[in-house]
Amino acid sequence: MLKRVALTGVAVVLSGLAVSPTAIGQGGIAASTKLTTTIDGRKVLPLKVRWLAHPPGKASAVAEVRFLIDGKLSWIEHGKPFNYGSDDIHGHLGWLVTSFLSPGRHRFTTQARLTSGRTLTDTVIARVLEAPAPPAALAGHWRRTLTDDDLKTLNPALVGAVPTGTWDLVFDRVGAWDLDPQGTGLIEHVVIHDSAMTIDAPIQIAPLINNRTGVSRYGHHDIGTFFCREDGPVGTYTWSVAGNQLTLTPTVEPCLLRQAVWSTTWTRVG
Repeated sequence: MLKRVALTGVAVVLSGLAVSPTAIGQGGIAASTKLTTTIDGRKVLPLKVRWLAHPPGKASAVAEVRFLIDGKLSWIEHGKPFNYGSDDIHGHLGWLVTSFLSPGRHRFTTQARLTSGRTLTDTVIARVLEAPAPPAALAGHWRRTLTDDDLKTLNPALVGAVPTGTWDLVFDRVGAWDLDPQGTGLIEHVVIHDSAMTIDAPIQIAPLINNRTGVSRYGHHDIGTFFCREDGPVGTYTWSVAGNQLTLTPTVEPCLLRQAVWSTTWTRVG
């Protein structure tokens, strides 16, 4: 990589390349260098996609990377890899799930703010598809009461780690809304089959800043984050509805926090 050299009015030759000092910015990043992302060139985005930014030069020259959708701040990353949905638990990249967006064209902008004060920008205009609706039998609003005894039965270590009280679970086109007793919650992407479903990613709509996301729905506020990891992990459940009762049974579930909430019989409330 080209190193910054404090010379004026002369050409600097590094690694066999003749470079004008005026073309080299702070952090060793050439002024003409562009920011690239993993969604560059796409005309249509899949429902679930990785959106990574690749700023030029050293990661230490990047103060932060902002991800905006239609001009609205949707995610912030401060460390490499600069990925929408985060990777703070290393090796587990999060996802952009577009189910919360209306079908049609949207503007996806990535801004890399450098420590030098410069900002590099990359914008992609791409179409997103409408997410499938959940089956009529499953769609809607379900409720259960979670107790400390429930947590102790599954794993005593969960006591205090999962809020007890009234949990609501809502299935709509966006995904599964896990609404906790504290008035907040999170959203997960689900792929639903006849009698089974796969939960494969948290849905992140806005960054968590000072413990607030600003996302409100179904009477809950600051909805976001995840149960176990930014990439899920992937869990599978069978589901069945009898009258106003929904039964969810885990078949593969590496996330005990989610299992503590999901694995039971729910009552329809809407």
